[in-house]
Amino acid sequence: AIRLITNSHYRADTAPLFERCKILTLPEIHVFKTALFMYRIHHDVAPVSFDNMFVRNSQIHNYDTRSRSKYHVPAFNLDTMKLSIRVKGVYIWNFVNSNVDVFCSFASFKISLRKFLLGNEAVADIIP
Repeated sequence: AIRLITNSHYRADTAPLFERCKILTLPEIHVFKTALFMYRIHHDVAPVSFDNMFVRNSQIHNYDTRSRSKYHVPAFNLDTMKLSIRVKGVYIWNFVNSNVDVFCSFASFKISLRKFLLGNEAVADIIP
């Protein structure tokens, strides 16, 4: 579809086309939507059923570490658990939290997150 929008050759590389049109790719959209969900969790605006799903490191131990304010990645044995929102959401939020200002309104967070994700190659390396 991006090739039709830009009137490009049918075998043209799509990465520069997405960047030129300032459109998020599918992995970037996935990170964007997950980060928006985690923003709601962080600011206690998410539904009540998600209250106990995410735990901060400060709730796990009392040591004063650099990652004390980050969310705790739950232990998991299966690789399929890595795809769940409990694990993926924590990885994405901890990455976004260190790169984008999260203490702002929801609308300005969306704008700054979208600007950060556009063409950022580190998005593919968020989840180990």
